[in-house]
Amino acid sequence: FTGAITDELDPGDHLALDLDDLLVDGMTRGAWDEQQLFQAGRLAGVAEYQDTRCEAQPETYTVAHPVRHVSEEDPLRVTVPVGFDPAPDFSLTGSGSWSRTNVASTAEEIRGLTPAEDLLVCWSPDTDVTH
Repeated sequence: FTGAITDELDPGDHLALDLDDLLVDGMTRGAWDEQQLFQAGRLAGVAEYQDTRCEAQPETYTVAHPVRHVSEEDPLRVTVPVGFDPAPDFSLTGSGSWSRTNVASTAEEIRGLTPAEDLLVCWSPDTDVTH
């Protein structure tokens, strides 16, 4: 991270990385073998839909990882609960990109594109309440 991640992510927030920004053993996504693709997906918090594995670029879904700050003295580092034995050589193609997947923000309105009846909406202004 280039700035204090403690301002962006709280402990327990879920983080996912973009597979296209990862290098595994110095190679980009298109050159990975099956094992490297699996390892990159584990690190990134991304998994393949099994029914699209035969395609040139299989579709993926986000699993994400809960983060933990390393220390207050080192606000640029977090850990995720993933380990490798042996560990491949991971690096980024550039600045890399990530997304927090457990928090959403929206205006206080919900609109549909077509009229519908009997829709249910759960809403809470309290972040400690889940539905």
